[in-house]
Amino acid sequence: MSEPIFVYHAIPSGMLGNTLYPLSGLKSQFPELYEIEVQKYDWRKSVLNITVPKLNCLWGDVIHFSAVDPRFIYQKLLEAGHNYSPNRGFYRIPLERLKSKRSVLFQSKRILKSSSSHSSDNQFDDFTVHDSEVELLSNLHIDPLLQNIPDETIDYYHFEKAHARRPLVFYGICHVLFEGSLDVSGLDRIVWGS
Repeated sequence: MSEPIFVYHAIPSGMLGNTLYPLSGLKSQFPELYEIEVQKYDWRKSVLNITVPKLNCLWGDVIHFSAVDPRFIYQKLLEAGHNYSPNRGFYRIPLERLKSKRSVLFQSKRILKSSSSHSSDNQFDDFTVHDSEVELLSNLHIDPLLQNIPDETIDYYHFEKAHARRPLVFYGICHVLFEGSLDVSGLDRIVWGS
């Protein structure tokens, strides 16, 4: 029997109850929390209106899960010189819990180049999700290689640090995009600085 595969989601700072919501669900259920969470898109609002292929819903209608353990991401951020609190918590979700739902594996084909940074000083209005970048999760398993941090993402962390900017922490990392809300009762919690 193979080892279980997990995906991860940051525990929202204002988490109420035991349900994770996509931004669109948060907007209708907890508008005050929505206003806080949507701020991370202030300089890239157009992203919220991108259609996710194969699910045919909007970017704001899905919950984003990292296929990479956040403890590895945190370590690479530190190595690049970034300063983040080590106490950020994450849910650790068995992938099987998402497979029977409407979810896709998303691996961006966008190449991160040092000549084109992707922080708030340099918006990327041309961001789209192409059909070739997503696969229905019910049709496959996550290749262990997708659970690694791409070299291009590590280079990007260093580039953003050299330019005194905070990176998009999960940029270039394989994600599972899950349409709808998710009950997180009983899930393991980890801290990325542990």
